[in-house]
Amino acid sequence: MPDTTVETLALRVQVSAFAGPTLPPGYAELLREGLGGICLFGPNTEAGEDSVRSLAAEIRAASAEGGWAPVITIDEEG
Repeated sequence: MPDTTVETLALRVQVSAFAGPTLPPGYAELLREGLGGICLFGPNTEAGEDSVRSLAAEIRAASAEGGWAPVITIDEEG
């Protein structure tokens, strides 16, 4: 049965961000708990396409442990 606690439902409508090309451990835990998504910005994408692909895989893997599929967005004009 899906977790419908107020905390989990609130977490699922949030999209967060972080700096760098790898997923920080704290964010991996939030994704396992049901974080709605991650928005990637310039610091996440500057290492190139393969790095972004790897980061997206990390995000999906962390959320899969929690049984949740997050939204992955990019806000990158560069």
